[in-house]
Amino acid sequence: LEEGDAPIGMVLVPAGEFVCGTDNSSPDEAPRRVIHLDAFYIDRYEVTNADFAKVFPDHKYPEGRKFCPVTGVTWHRAVAYAQAVGKRLPTELEWEKAARGVEGREYPWGNEFDPSRCNVGPGSILRKVGEARAGVSPYGCHDMGGNAYEWTASWYDAYPGNKAIKQEYGQLYRTLRGGSYRTGAFDARSARRWYDHMGSAREDYGFRCAKDVERGSSDARR
Repeated sequence: LEEGDAPIGMVLVPAGEFVCGTDNSSPDEAPRRVIHLDAFYIDRYEVTNADFAKVFPDHKYPEGRKFCPVTGVTWHRAVAYAQAVGKRLPTELEWEKAARGVEGREYPWGNEFDPSRCNVGPGSILRKVGEARAGVSPYGCHDMGGNAYEWTASWYDAYPGNKAIKQEYGQLYRTLRGGSYRTGAFDARSARRWYDHMGSAREDYGFRCAKDVERGSSDARR
């Protein structure tokens, strides 16, 4: 990307097809399919405590965590932040494309798990955004495998063509993506879906923002 193609702190994910889902893992990730998404922008990094405090001055966080992802955030609070800065939460399919690229990578960096490229696993703690530089996604997004779970705009529901029946499906829960420092390799996969109540504020729940590309712009046609 050339400098200036995206708003400050964001990257452009061009319009086009990508491989999403998988057929050989959790039933809610099936079916593996190719779909088209319009162009969009997404934050390069997870929203930090410092970012969050600019919008919500009453936000308190532990010393030394200024540049760590903001966590313990409900879905509603994440939406409020995004709206305040002129953005929105990504859909889970936008998130997945930004994480794995067009060819359906297992992880943002490739198809093999590598603990040096992400912040997951026993004994892990929340880290500053961008520290796992070798785990960057094809579009330049950091920490899309581990560090903090990330809220998305999407309801937790079955994908088109998925015949499985789960009582959790429907407009009950919102999806989160990316795993966290409290999870392992399985949850750091780019196709992995997690879900929770919108009022849940678990200590490893964070988010990043997305933004629409204006129709007719050069970015929208890429």
